[in-house]
Amino acid sequence: MEIHISNSSLIEAIETISQCLDLSCEVECEEAVVNIPDQLGRGWIKGINFQNGLGLFFLDIKLKKSLTLKYKLTEIYPVRVLFCKEGWFTYAFENHRPEYTMEPLRSAISASSDDKDQSLIFPANTSIILTILEIDRKTYVKRMDCDLDSVPEPLANVFRDHEAEDPFLYTGDYSLSISEVVNDIHTNNYHGVVRKAYLESKALELFSLIVRQYKDDLNPDIQKVVIRKSDLEKIEVAREILTLDLAKGITIPELARQVGLNENKLKRGFKQAYNSTVNQFLINKRLEYARVLLLSGSFSIQEVAEKVGYKNVGYFTRRFKERYGILPKDFVKNSKVNMKAS
Repeated sequence: MEIHISNSSLIEAIETISQCLDLSCEVECEEAVVNIPDQLGRGWIKGINFQNGLGLFFLDIKLKKSLTLKYKLTEIYPVRVLFCKEGWFTYAFENHRPEYTMEPLRSAISASSDDKDQSLIFPANTSIILTILEIDRKTYVKRMDCDLDSVPEPLANVFRDHEAEDPFLYTGDYSLSISEVVNDIHTNNYHGVVRKAYLESKALELFSLIVRQYKDDLNPDIQKVVIRKSDLEKIEVAREILTLDLAKGITIPELARQVGLNENKLKRGFKQAYNSTVNQFLINKRLEYARVLLLSGSFSIQEVAEKVGYKNVGYFTRRFKERYGILPKDFVKNSKVNMKAS
């Protein structure tokens, strides 16, 4: 099914969708909601406009038949920032091929020219979670025009292009920070004016984060610092390398080289993913394993220290006491006493 949308308001766009699908549209505190009934699939589609020229269009759907939203706006030509959390869909400008496939954890900044329709095509039988930040260039740029000098010129020109003379498309993996904001938008349980204020703050946060990500993507790979969701796989590999041989003691530069990340991104990503620095994570894993070895009663304290990467037994002893509040020799002694008592 193809739905043509020519309205400038997100609420009017949601109402158009509801009418074409022959469904009711609920509006509360300037947020429009269409719930998908069982005969069409499942899920919901929502839209909300804010006073500053920003708006959010977001959905969580699985449809039995494919759905195409074809936009042809005649008054306002927004910049759309898309964040695909789950599933996939395609979008394209009229008469422009190939169509672009938006996959999970991908983001895009898209602006069509005034003579090109833009289409979002959602496939059937596919769970899709999507967030779109819509930016009315004429309204929003009035607020930020003096700040556009700090934005890379290609993107600044997109916002200054009020008459939509040139199309624009940027795509990339989105960051961990963006992922958290997208999740907040879809999962919060606020209502009324509190919800609207909350969603507006998240829309502003999304805008700042995508501009930061765009600027970061202009850097060579070795200088990128924004942590992408796709970087998590490499960070998980780094964690596995650290725990595979605790006695080896790999350096952070070598670890970063092995997993294909720069050092700053590895350290920052590790902190975000595991709430620990790389070095502290390694220390904790070493001491946890040392505790297991000491409990086994099969090794001396010197042997345990060496097995977990400490050449200096005195240094190992101090670290162990810092973590567990007891010296290794006393830990062994107490363990033997407890075993006899049991």
